[in-house]
Amino acid sequence: MTSNPKISIVIPVYNGSDYLKEAIDSALGQTAPDFEVIVVNDGSNDGGKTEAIANSYSDKIRYFYKENGGVASALNLGIKNMRGEWFAWLSHDDFFSKNRIEQDLILIEKHPEAKVIYCTLKDVDFQGEILENVKYPIVQVKNCYEALMFVNMCALTIHQSCFKTIGVFDESKRTSQDVDFTLRLARRFSFYLNNNSITYRREHLNRGTYTLAEPYKKELQKFCDIIHNELSFNDLFSNLTASDNEDTIANAWFSLGHLYQSFGAEHYSKECYKLGINSYKNNFTRLVKIFNFKTKKIESYIANNWINRFHLFFKGFKW
Repeated sequence: MTSNPKISIVIPVYNGSDYLKEAIDSALGQTAPDFEVIVVNDGSNDGGKTEAIANSYSDKIRYFYKENGGVASALNLGIKNMRGEWFAWLSHDDFFSKNRIEQDLILIEKHPEAKVIYCTLKDVDFQGEILENVKYPIVQVKNCYEALMFVNMCALTIHQSCFKTIGVFDESKRTSQDVDFTLRLARRFSFYLNNNSITYRREHLNRGTYTLAEPYKKELQKFCDIIHNELSFNDLFSNLTASDNEDTIANAWFSLGHLYQSFGAEHYSKECYKLGINSYKNNFTRLVKIFNFKTKKIESYIANNWINRFHLFFKGFKW
């Protein structure tokens, strides 16, 4: 870690003693020297376990403690205190590949105009083993929809000037702060793909997505209202034009329907499916083929996720 870092890796943590050490080690083990590691303890109440792990690194990291206020508030404290020109969020239960920062810096040098970089994502289980049945598509993000659907917030590296333009994380959103921020970011900035490094996202039964499932679901419902009421089709698919063929337009509507479906807003997803069908009203055979193909893809994705969860449960179950 350097006193004049190029990139600040911010690790927010709440009662994270199980995986925090691995996250910090992955940050400190980067092959590039131009970074700092900031750990923000969001009021952990685990008898000092989380704090003890952070303090064991002494001056190798910068450590901050605050009263519990949620992930967004911890991230914002890290942003306020970061010395780097760039920001990278690392969840306390995830970890980076060793070359994450090095490859980001190479891309920054190659594309000085870039303000937002994202890398590839892989899921691992609670032991850090890669879950081969869950694969994320590598997509060159061209619009807001693709940013929401294919980019994980912990795979992003963001220039500090972005916060001046769109603000920091919304602390009123306790569970969906990442989705909200990604949308605001995608509406103003281009995303540059770093396909040479990986963020490993750990799936485990204590992950906030599971333990805070109901609040998360409610916030996503409100977020879907915002997308539906405040964003036009052109906002979400800014790379498409009226001259695009019916396949492209219909696919976009079906894709948006799948996004709403994954967020639990079925009423909006049905509306999108109808608009997609209308785009194919003169080609019924083509419509059936496309819709069946996309439905199978979604069903396969959902099935893989349930298989993944059963895998996690039985690996962690003590007989």
